[in-house]
Amino acid sequence: MAGLEAARARGKKGGRKRKLNQQQIDLARRMYADKERYTINDILSSVRCSRSTLYDNLKLTNTKKPIESKDLVVEYLPEQKI
Repeated sequence: MAGLEAARARGKKGGRKRKLNQQQIDLARRMYADKERYTINDILSSVRCSRSTLYDNLKLTNTKKPIESKDLVVEYLPEQKI
């Protein structure tokens, strides 16, 4: 326990880093809100994550306002070797 307390005192957090950053989560939510234009596979390829990771992040309720799909601007993230 002393090691954890020392790490926290240095400003460190424990646990694994999230796969998606907030920008990717916001993009996925906007695309998901516009279901007529984008499929789940489109969303998965744009944010480069697994289906379960996508759904886990869509379930998070840290947004206060509803997503408006009328102002949707999709920015595909650059290709990255995994």
